[in-house]
Amino acid sequence: MKLFQTQSRRLIESTGLYAGLVALALVLVTGCTPAPTSLGDEALKRGDYAAAKAAYEEQLQKNPDNTRVKAALGRAQYNLNEYDAAIATLEPIHRHDPGNATAALYLGLSHEAKDDIPAAEAAYERYLTTDSKSDMARHLRGRLIYLRDNTIRSQAKEAVKLESTMKLDTTGPMVVAVLPFTVSGPGSDSLEALGKGMAAAISYDLFQVKSIKVVERLRLNSIFEEIALADSGITDPKSSPRVGRLVGANQLVNSGLKFLPNHDVSIQSGVIRTRDAAYKPALLTENQFERLWQVQKDITFAVIDQLGILLTPEERNAIEKIPTRNVEAFMAYSRGIESMDRGDYEEANAQFQQAAKLDPGFEQAKAMQSESSAALEGSAPAAQFESTLATGLPGTGAGPGLAGPPPMDLINSISRPSTDPRTDDAPGGGAGTGTANVGGSIP
Repeated sequence: MKLFQTQSRRLIESTGLYAGLVALALVLVTGCTPAPTSLGDEALKRGDYAAAKAAYEEQLQKNPDNTRVKAALGRAQYNLNEYDAAIATLEPIHRHDPGNATAALYLGLSHEAKDDIPAAEAAYERYLTTDSKSDMARHLRGRLIYLRDNTIRSQAKEAVKLESTMKLDTTGPMVVAVLPFTVSGPGSDSLEALGKGMAAAISYDLFQVKSIKVVERLRLNSIFEEIALADSGITDPKSSPRVGRLVGANQLVNSGLKFLPNHDVSIQSGVIRTRDAAYKPALLTENQFERLWQVQKDITFAVIDQLGILLTPEERNAIEKIPTRNVEAFMAYSRGIESMDRGDYEEANAQFQQAAKLDPGFEQAKAMQSESSAALEGSAPAAQFESTLATGLPGTGAGPGLAGPPPMDLINSISRPSTDPRTDDAPGGGAGTGTANVGGSIP
Protein backbone atom coordinates (compact mmCIF):
# COMPACT_ATOMS: atom_id res chain seq x y z
CA MET A 1 0.00 0.00 0.00
CA LYS A 2 2.77 2.41 0.93
CA LEU A 3 4.55 1.56 -2.34
CA PHE A 4 1.37 2.36 -4.30
CA GLN A 5 1.00 5.77 -2.61
CA THR A 6 4.62 6.64 -3.38
CA GLN A 7 4.22 5.69 -7.03
CA SER A 8 0.97 7.68 -7.31
CA ARG A 9 2.60 10.79 -5.88
CA ARG A 10 5.49 10.47 -8.34
CA LEU A 11 2.99 10.16 -11.21
CA ILE A 12 1.14 13.32 -10.14
CA GLU A 13 4.37 15.26 -9.78
CA SER A 14 5.65 14.08 -13.14
CA THR A 15 2.50 15.23 -14.98
CA GLY A 16 2.47 18.66 -13.35
CA LEU A 17 -0.78 18.00 -11.52
CA TYR A 18 0.74 18.17 -8.08
CA ALA A 19 1.38 21.91 -8.25
CA GLY A 20 -2.15 22.54 -9.42
CA LEU A 21 -3.63 20.48 -6.60
CA VAL A 22 -1.48 22.27 -4.06
CA ALA A 23 -2.60 25.66 -5.43
CA LEU A 24 -6.23 24.61 -5.27
CA ALA A 25 -5.77 23.45 -1.69
CA LEU A 26 -4.24 26.81 -0.74
CA VAL A 27 -7.21 28.66 -2.22
CA LEU A 28 -9.62 26.48 -0.27
CA VAL A 29 -7.64 26.84 2.96
CA THR A 30 -6.96 30.58 2.80
CA GLY A 31 -10.38 31.53 1.42
CA CYS A 32 -8.94 33.82 -1.31
CA THR A 33 -11.53 36.11 -2.95
CA PRO A 34 -11.60 37.24 -6.60
CA ALA A 35 -9.62 40.37 -7.49
CA PRO A 36 -11.59 43.65 -7.65
CA THR A 37 -11.06 43.73 -11.43
CA SER A 38 -12.85 40.41 -11.79
CA LEU A 39 -15.60 41.61 -9.49
CA GLY A 40 -15.96 44.75 -11.62
CA ASP A 41 -16.16 42.77 -14.85
CA GLU A 42 -18.76 40.43 -13.40
CA ALA A 43 -20.79 43.39 -12.19
CA LEU A 44 -20.65 44.92 -15.68
CA LYS A 45 -21.94 41.71 -17.21
CA ARG A 46 -24.99 41.67 -14.96
CA GLY A 47 -25.58 45.42 -15.28
CA ASP A 48 -24.74 46.32 -11.68
CA TYR A 49 -22.83 49.47 -12.54
CA ALA A 50 -22.60 50.79 -8.97
CA ALA A 51 -20.84 47.58 -7.87
CA ALA A 52 -18.61 47.70 -10.95
CA LYS A 53 -17.63 51.28 -10.20
CA ALA A 54 -16.75 50.44 -6.59
CA ALA A 55 -14.66 47.44 -7.64
CA TYR A 56 -12.75 49.38 -10.28
CA GLU A 57 -12.09 52.29 -7.92
CA GLU A 58 -10.68 49.84 -5.37
CA GLN A 59 -8.42 48.33 -8.00
CA LEU A 60 -7.19 51.74 -9.12
CA GLN A 61 -6.15 52.58 -5.56
CA LYS A 62 -3.66 49.73 -5.83
CA ASN A 63 -2.71 50.27 -9.46
CA PRO A 64 -3.65 53.80 -10.59
CA ASP A 65 -2.02 53.38 -14.02
CA ASN A 66 -4.14 50.44 -15.18
CA THR A 67 -5.68 51.80 -18.39
CA ARG A 68 -8.10 48.94 -18.91
CA VAL A 69 -9.56 49.41 -15.44
CA LYS A 70 -9.82 53.17 -15.95
CA ALA A 71 -11.69 52.70 -19.23
CA ALA A 72 -14.04 50.20 -17.58
CA LEU A 73 -14.61 52.68 -14.76
CA GLY A 74 -15.57 55.34 -17.29
CA ARG A 75 -18.02 52.91 -18.81
CA ALA A 76 -19.62 52.28 -15.43
CA GLN A 77 -19.79 56.02 -14.74
CA TYR A 78 -21.54 56.60 -18.07
CA ASN A 79 -24.15 53.98 -17.27
CA LEU A 80 -24.71 55.63 -13.89
CA ASN A 81 -25.40 58.92 -15.73
CA GLU A 82 -22.24 60.42 -14.23
CA TYR A 83 -21.27 61.98 -17.52
CA ASP A 84 -18.83 64.62 -16.24
CA ALA A 85 -16.98 61.99 -14.21
CA ALA A 86 -16.91 59.64 -17.21
CA ILE A 87 -15.44 62.36 -19.43
CA ALA A 88 -12.79 63.18 -16.82
CA THR A 89 -11.86 59.50 -16.60
CA LEU A 90 -11.89 58.71 -20.31
CA GLU A 91 -10.49 61.85 -21.94
CA PRO A 92 -6.84 61.25 -20.86
CA ILE A 93 -7.04 57.65 -22.07
CA HIS A 94 -8.50 58.66 -25.41
CA ARG A 95 -5.97 61.44 -25.89
CA HIS A 96 -3.08 59.05 -25.25
CA ASP A 97 -4.58 56.04 -27.07
CA PRO A 98 -7.29 56.99 -29.62
CA GLY A 99 -7.64 53.32 -30.56
CA ASN A 100 -8.98 52.33 -27.14
CA ALA A 101 -12.48 51.26 -28.18
CA THR A 102 -14.03 51.47 -24.71
CA ALA A 103 -12.71 54.98 -24.10
CA ALA A 104 -13.76 56.25 -27.54
CA LEU A 105 -17.29 54.84 -27.37
CA TYR A 106 -18.16 55.98 -23.85
CA LEU A 107 -16.40 59.32 -24.16
CA GLY A 108 -18.45 60.05 -27.27
CA LEU A 109 -21.68 58.85 -25.69
CA SER A 110 -21.01 60.93 -22.57
CA HIS A 111 -20.56 64.05 -24.70
CA GLU A 112 -23.75 63.16 -26.59
CA ALA A 113 -25.62 62.89 -23.27
CA LYS A 114 -24.44 66.42 -22.44
CA ASP A 115 -25.52 67.59 -25.91
CA ASP A 116 -21.94 68.46 -26.84
CA ILE A 117 -22.15 66.97 -30.33
CA PRO A 118 -18.87 68.45 -31.70
CA ALA A 119 -16.95 66.83 -28.83
CA ALA A 120 -18.71 63.52 -29.44
CA GLU A 121 -17.88 63.68 -33.14
CA ALA A 122 -14.24 64.43 -32.32
CA ALA A 123 -14.00 61.34 -30.11
CA TYR A 124 -15.46 59.08 -32.79
CA GLU A 125 -13.30 60.63 -35.51
CA ARG A 126 -10.08 60.11 -33.55
CA TYR A 127 -10.93 56.45 -33.08
CA LEU A 128 -11.57 56.03 -36.80
CA THR A 129 -8.07 57.27 -37.60
CA THR A 130 -6.81 54.09 -35.93
CA ASP A 131 -9.39 51.58 -37.16
CA SER A 132 -11.28 51.48 -40.45
CA LYS A 133 -12.35 47.85 -40.77
CA SER A 134 -13.91 46.57 -37.54
CA ASP A 135 -17.55 46.41 -36.59
CA MET A 136 -16.88 49.16 -34.04
CA ALA A 137 -15.52 51.38 -36.81
CA ARG A 138 -18.58 50.83 -38.99
CA HIS A 139 -20.94 51.67 -36.15
CA LEU A 140 -19.04 54.82 -35.18
CA ARG A 141 -18.90 55.88 -38.82
CA GLY A 142 -22.67 55.50 -38.95
CA ARG A 143 -23.03 57.46 -35.73
CA LEU A 144 -21.09 60.32 -37.29
CA ILE A 145 -23.39 60.34 -40.31
CA TYR A 146 -26.45 60.40 -38.07
CA LEU A 147 -25.11 63.15 -35.80
CA ARG A 148 -23.98 65.33 -38.69
CA ASP A 149 -27.26 64.96 -40.53
CA ASN A 150 -29.05 66.19 -37.40
CA THR A 151 -26.55 69.03 -37.00
CA ILE A 152 -27.13 70.20 -40.55
CA ARG A 153 -30.88 70.20 -40.01
CA SER A 154 -30.47 72.21 -36.81
CA GLN A 155 -28.20 74.70 -38.55
CA ALA A 156 -30.81 75.17 -41.26
CA LYS A 157 -33.33 76.19 -38.61
CA GLU A 158 -30.85 78.66 -37.14
CA ALA A 159 -29.98 80.02 -40.56
CA VAL A 160 -33.59 80.95 -41.26
CA LYS A 161 -33.88 82.60 -37.82
CA LEU A 162 -30.72 84.63 -38.42
CA GLU A 163 -31.43 85.36 -42.07
CA SER A 164 -31.71 89.10 -41.59
CA THR A 165 -28.18 89.28 -40.16
CA MET A 166 -26.50 87.23 -42.88
CA LYS A 167 -24.22 88.71 -45.49
CA LEU A 168 -23.06 86.87 -48.57
CA ASP A 169 -19.31 86.79 -49.12
CA THR A 170 -18.75 87.93 -52.71
CA THR A 171 -14.97 88.07 -52.45
CA GLY A 172 -14.26 84.44 -51.63
CA PRO A 173 -14.04 81.41 -53.92
CA MET A 174 -16.89 80.31 -56.16
CA VAL A 175 -19.44 78.37 -54.11
CA VAL A 176 -22.07 76.48 -56.11
CA ALA A 177 -25.34 74.95 -54.96
CA VAL A 178 -27.17 72.58 -57.29
CA LEU A 179 -30.89 72.94 -56.69
CA PRO A 180 -33.15 69.89 -57.04
CA PHE A 181 -34.56 69.68 -60.54
CA THR A 182 -38.19 70.54 -61.08
CA VAL A 183 -39.93 67.63 -62.81
CA SER A 184 -43.13 68.26 -64.79
CA GLY A 185 -45.18 66.91 -67.65
CA PRO A 186 -47.26 63.76 -68.20
CA GLY A 187 -46.41 60.98 -65.76
CA SER A 188 -44.05 63.11 -63.73
CA ASP A 189 -45.90 62.54 -60.44
CA SER A 190 -44.17 59.18 -59.99
CA LEU A 191 -40.76 60.60 -60.91
CA GLU A 192 -40.31 63.40 -58.39
CA ALA A 193 -37.29 61.69 -56.84
CA LEU A 194 -35.54 62.04 -60.19
CA GLY A 195 -35.06 65.74 -59.47
CA LYS A 196 -32.87 64.98 -56.46
CA GLY A 197 -30.97 62.21 -58.19
CA MET A 198 -30.05 64.46 -61.10
CA ALA A 199 -28.96 67.24 -58.74
CA ALA A 200 -26.83 64.79 -56.74
CA ALA A 201 -25.16 63.49 -59.90
CA ILE A 202 -24.32 67.00 -61.11
CA SER A 203 -23.05 67.98 -57.66
CA TYR A 204 -20.72 65.00 -57.76
CA ASP A 205 -19.40 66.01 -61.18
CA LEU A 206 -18.88 69.63 -60.11
CA PHE A 207 -16.95 68.40 -57.12
CA GLN A 208 -14.27 67.15 -59.51
CA VAL A 209 -13.52 70.80 -60.34
CA LYS A 210 -10.91 72.03 -57.89
CA SER A 211 -11.58 75.73 -58.43
CA ILE A 212 -15.09 75.64 -56.96
CA LYS A 213 -16.79 74.47 -53.79
CA VAL A 214 -20.06 72.58 -53.70
CA VAL A 215 -22.71 73.00 -51.02
CA GLU A 216 -23.76 69.79 -49.25
CA ARG A 217 -27.00 68.36 -50.58
CA LEU A 218 -28.60 67.83 -47.17
CA ARG A 219 -27.85 71.40 -46.11
CA LEU A 220 -29.61 72.67 -49.20
CA ASN A 221 -32.57 70.33 -48.71
CA SER A 222 -32.90 71.35 -45.06
CA ILE A 223 -33.08 75.00 -46.04
CA PHE A 224 -35.83 74.16 -48.52
CA GLU A 225 -37.83 72.52 -45.78
CA GLU A 226 -37.37 75.44 -43.44
CA ILE A 227 -38.64 77.99 -45.92
CA ALA A 228 -41.43 75.71 -47.16
CA LEU A 229 -40.05 75.39 -50.68
CA ALA A 230 -39.28 71.67 -50.67
CA ASP A 231 -42.58 70.62 -52.26
CA SER A 232 -42.83 73.25 -54.97
CA GLY A 233 -39.18 73.42 -55.98
CA ILE A 234 -37.30 76.58 -56.90
CA THR A 235 -38.79 77.94 -60.09
CA ASP A 236 -38.91 81.64 -59.32
CA PRO A 237 -35.52 83.35 -59.71
CA LYS A 238 -36.57 85.80 -57.01
CA SER A 239 -36.71 82.94 -54.49
CA SER A 240 -33.45 81.29 -55.48
CA PRO A 241 -31.09 84.03 -54.23
CA ARG A 242 -32.65 83.71 -50.79
CA VAL A 243 -31.67 80.05 -50.74
CA GLY A 244 -28.20 80.99 -51.97
CA ARG A 245 -27.69 83.45 -49.13
CA LEU A 246 -28.88 80.94 -46.55
CA VAL A 247 -26.45 78.25 -47.66
CA GLY A 248 -23.60 80.62 -48.52
CA ALA A 249 -23.59 79.95 -52.27
CA ASN A 250 -22.84 82.71 -54.75
CA GLN A 251 -23.95 80.64 -57.77
CA LEU A 252 -27.01 78.39 -58.05
CA VAL A 253 -27.67 75.77 -60.70
CA ASN A 254 -31.39 75.78 -61.48
CA SER A 255 -32.70 73.08 -63.85
CA GLY A 256 -35.92 71.45 -64.91
CA LEU A 257 -37.06 68.35 -66.75
CA LYS A 258 -40.36 68.34 -68.62
CA PHE A 259 -41.69 65.03 -69.88
CA LEU A 260 -43.17 65.14 -73.38
CA PRO A 261 -45.90 62.89 -74.83
CA ASN A 262 -43.42 61.08 -77.10
CA HIS A 263 -41.38 59.84 -74.13
CA ASP A 264 -38.75 62.49 -74.67
CA VAL A 265 -37.73 65.07 -72.11
CA SER A 266 -37.23 68.79 -72.49
CA ILE A 267 -34.29 70.12 -70.48
CA GLN A 268 -33.75 73.66 -69.33
CA SER A 269 -30.84 74.61 -67.10
CA GLY A 270 -29.20 77.84 -66.07
CA VAL A 271 -27.11 79.58 -63.44
CA ILE A 272 -28.47 82.19 -61.04
CA ARG A 273 -26.10 84.66 -59.42
CA THR A 274 -27.12 85.08 -55.80
CA ARG A 275 -25.96 88.66 -55.48
CA ASP A 276 -28.39 90.18 -57.96
CA ALA A 277 -30.58 87.25 -59.14
CA ALA A 278 -29.10 87.51 -62.62
CA TYR A 279 -30.00 84.41 -64.64
CA LYS A 280 -27.83 83.00 -67.42
CA PRO A 281 -29.18 80.08 -69.45
CA ALA A 282 -26.82 77.15 -69.79
CA LEU A 283 -28.72 74.50 -71.77
CA LEU A 284 -32.07 74.20 -73.56
CA THR A 285 -32.57 70.98 -75.47
CA GLU A 286 -34.55 67.76 -75.82
CA ASN A 287 -33.43 64.15 -75.52
CA GLN A 288 -34.79 60.66 -75.00
CA PHE A 289 -35.63 59.67 -71.46
CA GLU A 290 -33.64 56.46 -71.92
CA ARG A 291 -30.53 58.61 -72.44
CA LEU A 292 -30.91 60.33 -69.08
CA TRP A 293 -27.24 59.77 -68.32
CA GLN A 294 -26.32 61.85 -71.37
CA VAL A 295 -28.73 64.58 -70.30
CA GLN A 296 -26.97 64.79 -66.95
CA LYS A 297 -23.54 65.12 -68.55
CA ASP A 298 -24.77 67.72 -71.05
CA ILE A 299 -26.10 69.86 -68.21
CA THR A 300 -22.90 69.53 -66.21
CA PHE A 301 -20.64 70.68 -69.03
CA ALA A 302 -23.04 73.49 -70.02
CA VAL A 303 -23.06 74.79 -66.43
CA ILE A 304 -19.26 74.64 -66.23
CA ASP A 305 -19.02 76.65 -69.44
CA GLN A 306 -21.52 79.21 -68.14
CA LEU A 307 -19.50 79.57 -64.93
CA GLY A 308 -16.48 80.41 -67.08
CA ILE A 309 -14.37 77.53 -65.81
CA LEU A 310 -11.61 76.01 -67.94
CA LEU A 311 -11.26 72.34 -67.05
CA THR A 312 -7.98 70.51 -66.80
CA PRO A 313 -7.72 67.25 -68.78
CA GLU A 314 -7.89 65.31 -65.51
CA GLU A 315 -11.06 67.12 -64.41
CA ARG A 316 -12.72 66.59 -67.79
CA ASN A 317 -11.89 62.89 -67.79
CA ALA A 318 -13.31 62.47 -64.29
CA ILE A 319 -16.57 64.20 -65.24
CA GLU A 320 -16.97 62.25 -68.47
CA LYS A 321 -17.17 58.93 -66.60
CA ILE A 322 -20.70 57.53 -66.83
CA PRO A 323 -21.89 56.12 -63.47
CA THR A 324 -24.72 54.09 -65.06
CA ARG A 325 -26.61 53.83 -68.33
CA ASN A 326 -29.40 51.87 -66.64
CA VAL A 327 -32.35 54.24 -66.19
CA GLU A 328 -34.10 51.95 -63.69
CA ALA A 329 -30.94 51.76 -61.60
CA PHE A 330 -30.64 55.55 -61.64
CA MET A 331 -34.27 55.92 -60.61
CA ALA A 332 -33.70 53.58 -57.63
CA TYR A 333 -30.60 55.62 -56.77
CA SER A 334 -32.67 58.82 -56.92
CA ARG A 335 -35.27 57.36 -54.58
CA GLY A 336 -32.44 56.43 -52.23
CA ILE A 337 -31.16 60.01 -52.24
CA GLU A 338 -34.66 61.28 -51.47
CA SER A 339 -35.03 58.82 -48.58
CA MET A 340 -31.57 59.68 -47.25
CA ASP A 341 -32.47 63.37 -47.17
CA ARG A 342 -35.51 62.77 -44.98
CA GLY A 343 -33.54 60.52 -42.64
CA ASP A 344 -35.19 57.24 -43.69
CA TYR A 345 -31.97 55.26 -43.79
CA GLU A 346 -33.69 51.88 -44.01
CA GLU A 347 -35.61 52.78 -47.16
CA ALA A 348 -32.54 54.50 -48.60
CA ASN A 349 -30.48 51.37 -48.07
CA ALA A 350 -33.09 49.24 -49.84
CA GLN A 351 -33.18 51.60 -52.83
CA PHE A 352 -29.39 51.80 -53.16
CA GLN A 353 -29.21 48.03 -52.90
CA GLN A 354 -31.76 47.75 -55.71
CA ALA A 355 -29.78 50.21 -57.84
CA ALA A 356 -26.58 48.21 -57.37
CA LYS A 357 -28.44 45.00 -58.19
CA LEU A 358 -29.83 46.44 -61.42
CA ASP A 359 -26.37 47.65 -62.41
CA PRO A 360 -23.51 45.89 -60.58
CA GLY A 361 -21.11 48.45 -62.02
CA PHE A 362 -22.93 51.41 -60.45
CA GLU A 363 -20.21 52.29 -57.93
CA GLN A 364 -21.93 55.41 -56.61
CA ALA A 365 -24.96 53.32 -55.63
CA LYS A 366 -22.70 50.79 -53.88
CA ALA A 367 -20.99 53.57 -51.94
CA MET A 368 -24.31 55.02 -50.83
CA GLN A 369 -25.54 51.57 -49.84
CA SER A 370 -22.60 51.34 -47.45
CA GLU A 371 -23.28 54.86 -46.18
CA SER A 372 -26.97 54.27 -45.58
CA SER A 373 -26.31 50.90 -43.94
CA ALA A 374 -23.85 52.50 -41.54
CA ALA A 375 -26.22 55.41 -40.89
CA LEU A 376 -29.03 52.99 -40.11
CA GLU A 377 -26.91 51.31 -37.43
CA GLY A 378 -25.67 54.64 -36.12
CA SER A 379 -29.12 56.19 -35.81
CA ALA A 380 -30.26 53.84 -33.05
CA PRO A 381 -31.18 55.43 -29.67
CA ALA A 382 -28.12 55.84 -27.42
CA ALA A 383 -29.07 52.96 -25.12
CA GLN A 384 -29.55 50.55 -28.02
CA PHE A 385 -26.42 51.80 -29.79
CA GLU A 386 -24.34 51.28 -26.64
CA SER A 387 -25.83 47.85 -25.99
CA THR A 388 -25.00 46.66 -29.51
CA LEU A 389 -21.32 47.46 -29.13
CA ALA A 390 -20.83 46.72 -25.43
CA THR A 391 -20.70 42.91 -25.74
CA GLY A 392 -17.44 43.00 -27.64
CA LEU A 393 -15.56 45.30 -25.26
CA PRO A 394 -12.95 44.15 -22.71
CA GLY A 395 -14.43 42.92 -19.46
CA THR A 396 -17.73 41.72 -20.87
CA GLY A 397 -16.69 38.68 -22.84
CA ALA A 398 -16.40 38.02 -26.53
CA GLY A 399 -19.23 39.11 -28.73
CA PRO A 400 -20.07 40.40 -32.17
CA GLY A 401 -19.13 43.98 -31.37
CA LEU A 402 -15.56 43.80 -32.65
CA ALA A 403 -15.78 41.11 -35.29
CA GLY A 404 -14.29 42.08 -38.63
CA PRO A 405 -16.88 42.73 -41.37
CA PRO A 406 -16.03 43.32 -45.04
CA PRO A 407 -13.58 46.27 -45.14
CA MET A 408 -15.00 49.74 -45.65
CA ASP A 409 -13.09 52.84 -46.61
CA LEU A 410 -14.13 54.82 -43.56
CA ILE A 411 -11.14 57.01 -42.76
CA ASN A 412 -11.53 58.94 -46.01
CA SER A 413 -14.96 60.14 -44.94
CA ILE A 414 -14.49 61.20 -41.33
CA SER A 415 -13.40 64.76 -42.01
CA ARG A 416 -16.50 65.79 -43.94
CA PRO A 417 -20.28 65.67 -43.64
CA SER A 418 -22.07 62.69 -45.13
CA THR A 419 -23.89 65.04 -47.44
CA ASP A 420 -20.72 66.04 -49.24
CA PRO A 421 -21.34 64.96 -52.87
CA ARG A 422 -18.09 63.02 -52.74
CA THR A 423 -19.40 60.93 -49.86
CA ASP A 424 -22.84 60.58 -51.35
CA ASP A 425 -21.77 59.37 -54.74
CA ALA A 426 -18.18 58.24 -54.79
CA PRO A 427 -16.72 55.23 -53.01
CA GLY A 428 -13.56 56.05 -51.17
CA GLY A 429 -13.28 59.72 -52.07
CA GLY A 430 -10.16 61.09 -50.46
CA ALA A 431 -10.35 63.63 -47.68
CA GLY A 432 -9.41 67.13 -48.64
CA THR A 433 -10.82 70.45 -49.73
CA GLY A 434 -13.58 71.17 -52.14
CA THR A 435 -16.81 71.07 -50.13
CA ALA A 436 -18.43 74.16 -48.70
CA ASN A 437 -19.53 73.67 -45.12
CA VAL A 438 -21.32 76.96 -45.12
CA GLY A 439 -24.25 78.65 -43.47
CA GLY A 440 -23.74 82.38 -43.22
CA SER A 441 -22.86 83.73 -39.80
CA ILE A 442 -24.15 80.77 -37.83
CA PRO A 443 -21.70 79.89 -35.06
